[in-house]
Amino acid sequence: MVSSFSKTGQPFAWSIIFFIVLGYQSICQGFASLPQESGVNGSQMTRDSLNTTGYPFTASSPASTPSPGAHLPHDLKRSVYVLDLTLDGSNGSSSDIVVTEPEANHTAILMELKVYLETVASGVYLHSDKAAGMEDSFPLVLRLEFTHGALDEDLQAKLEDALAQLDSSGMFSVESNTSTMLENFFMSTQDPCTAMFVCPLGFTCNSVGCQHMCIKDDVCNGRGDCVVSVLSNGDAAPTCRCHSGYTVHYSGDQCQDKRMGDGQATAIVAGILGSICLLLLVAVLVLCMGRKSSSNYMLSKDVYSKSTYANTETRG
Repeated sequence: MVSSFSKTGQPFAWSIIFFIVLGYQSICQGFASLPQESGVNGSQMTRDSLNTTGYPFTASSPASTPSPGAHLPHDLKRSVYVLDLTLDGSNGSSSDIVVTEPEANHTAILMELKVYLETVASGVYLHSDKAAGMEDSFPLVLRLEFTHGALDEDLQAKLEDALAQLDSSGMFSVESNTSTMLENFFMSTQDPCTAMFVCPLGFTCNSVGCQHMCIKDDVCNGRGDCVVSVLSNGDAAPTCRCHSGYTVHYSGDQCQDKRMGDGQATAIVAGILGSICLLLLVAVLVLCMGRKSSSNYMLSKDVYSKSTYANTETRG
């Protein structure tokens, strides 16, 4: 019986140990192949990003100061101030300018507007705020652009005079509330941050200059590297490349989410599985030793019985 167990019991025990080790390796490989999370729409940087500027900064913000900081001065030569006026084809609307000939197409309207306004504004544009395919519908948006160099004390008076001539042209009627809008617009031009292109892409405007988006605030909460991504619509936005290590992994748009690192998780699982394997190994060894002891006991009992029977026959 001992010989029988040696041939069948031991291979069975080793088979169990082999499959346990194989299962442990499979689980470890599964953890290693888990996809890594990313804090930027994986980026998520994804966050619809196309490329990044070559001016990266870490998320750690500098020591705060009472006044805002600046990395670049305002680019006043490139700055453009924009004034939008609404055009409609009916007098009952809340538009700034009424087109008295609403049957005219956009091209004719724009050409007539340029006659009076192009000598004052740096750019004259006409846009429709309707869906694509309805280009000749109202209301329209008249956009006037003014460069910083064109701003002077006489510009407001020149624009008011041009609108007065436009009103007397017979094709347009300028509403009386437009003068208040012009006054508010020229007051706003005293702030350079109301202009377009005053700061490069990836910078925000403040009272003293242009500050990089990654320095303005602690964008990534100190848990990742901040870079500026250019989105598909042309806008720039700060995004985070979150840190990931052995013990901890950060994710989310601002690296605000925290979870256990893959290395530490694998180590814990390996420890648990190792403990289970050890317990199973001990159980198998105890079972084997129990069967061996039982076999030895049965063998000793059989030998004792035969010896007793032989002694009895000899005495008889």
